[in-house]
Amino acid sequence: MHPDHALTKTAAASPDSAAVTAKLDSAPAAAGIPLSARSAWLGIKRGGALRCPNCGKGRLFRRFLKLQERCEYCGVDNSIYPSDDAPPYLTLVLTGHIIVPLYMAIERAYAPPMWLSASIWLPLTALMSILLLPYMKGGVVGFCWAKDIRREQAGR
Repeated sequence: MHPDHALTKTAAASPDSAAVTAKLDSAPAAAGIPLSARSAWLGIKRGGALRCPNCGKGRLFRRFLKLQERCEYCGVDNSIYPSDDAPPYLTLVLTGHIIVPLYMAIERAYAPPMWLSASIWLPLTALMSILLLPYMKGGVVGFCWAKDIRREQAGR
């Protein structure tokens, strides 16, 4: 059991729980959620919202796909979580699962000329991929935060 989690349980059972609660509240925000209480969905939700997975308040990115070195709110280093190959893969899978059925349905129903299909579907696919990529990267960072997967551990 994580020490923070055990302290919370003993705080509820002890008569001077107000003093222990005050001690927990004064802990630095960088401590965040104990590893045992982190859920993958919470991490994915916070990261997918482009927020720090630890606190849910700080911005995750400083530029388009460049992670903040440290969260401006809680100070956690989010650059330690690997997010190299999974976000583009997930982006293409999701884009393909949305674009291909639409393309097939319109192709079957209207049979537009090839130039029209190319002028609609190619830019739409590129735009959708570019727009989805930061959200997928944030979700992957959030998942890695929840499962405590770090860069130095990723190669093992």
